Amino acid sequence: MRVRDVEKMLIGATASSRLFSDAGEACRKLDFMEDVHVTAAYRRQLAAVLTRRALEKAHERVARN
Repeated sequence: MRVRDVEKMLIGATASSRLFSDAGEACRKLDFMEDVHVTAAYRRQLAAVLTRRALEKAHERVARN
């Protein structure tokens, strides 16, 4: 899934914990489907957390090299 608003937020921005957190929170605006396995609210929470973690991990890797 691609979130262009988050991409725009990140382009040219200085990496920071706040930026990564804001990007994750922006993913909560996505419209998720609910089914018998998981609620839409849980999917929104997961999108926010995984986005933040992925950005933090990517930044760590770049900083090491």
